[in-house]
Amino acid sequence: MGKDAIEIHEHRKWVGTSAEGEAAIGRIAIWADGSNLAALDDCLRDVAVQTYGWTPTDTGLVLVIDGYETFKEKDAPTAHRLLEIFARQATYAALFGHRMMCLVRTGDSVLENPPVGGIPVAWNFREVPAR
Repeated sequence: MGKDAIEIHEHRKWVGTSAEGEAAIGRIAIWADGSNLAALDDCLRDVAVQTYGWTPTDTGLVLVIDGYETFKEKDAPTAHRLLEIFARQATYAALFGHRMMCLVRTGDSVLENPPVGGIPVAWNFREVPAR
């Protein structure tokens, strides 16, 4: 994907890595352009219950989204929907004792977002420059 859309920068499992996990993140990147968010939701539901992407021996799964401000500028509703989908599936994963986390990085120090999953989005105040 080009810089005019979101870039799924990396993912890390808390314990180890796998080709299967890389493939799952690749599937997420394909759907993150907004063309099929229902399929993204299904994909992440499978990841949440460990159908693929990681195994029961892993402690959890972290997805890092880099350059979020670029995606939001291009298509704010889809960018927000992506975060909503991940939040919902991470909550679903927690019902099974599975840990999923999404870290969103941005170069925009004043970026504001509506609540995600009903929770206000807050900055890491150690990284926010003085305004």
